[in-house]
Order: sequence, then structure tokens, then C-alpha cells
Amino acid sequence: MAKQLSCMGYHVVKPDAVTDDTKTWGEAVRNDIKKMLECDEVHLLSDWQDSRGAQLERDIALRLGMQVVYH
Repeated sequence: MAKQLSCMGYHVVKPDAVTDDTKTWGEAVRNDIKKMLECDEVHLLSDWQDSRGAQLERDIALRLGMQVVYH
């Protein structure tokens, strides 16, 4: 999906690309959310409900009035 969005002209920020594997889940999600807040939209993959991080990102995005796109 990231490649497809990039080809459409989006600047894609992937959660797994903004932190490293040495961080705890909480540290990684806090870092991810900081980056997400700089974005205009949040795109969620079809299995987003299976990810605690994606659920949190969605909740924050909706509460802040950000555009949320479901794939």
C-alpha cells in the first residue's frame, strides 16, 4: 500500500520506519504518534483492528479531526 500511495504522490510515513527494534512497544508507539501528528491523513490497512498501535492511531486521528482512510 505504501508503494501505491507513493506512486499517487503521497509522502508516506510508515510506523515501522520511524523507530527501531530496540524500543519498547510504548516507546515505539509514542514516537509513531509524534510523526503521525505531522501528517494530513492516516491510512489504515484492512487488518488494522488486529493491531493495538493502529487502533490507537485511529482513535487519536478521529478525535483530532484528521482524515482517516480505510483500505
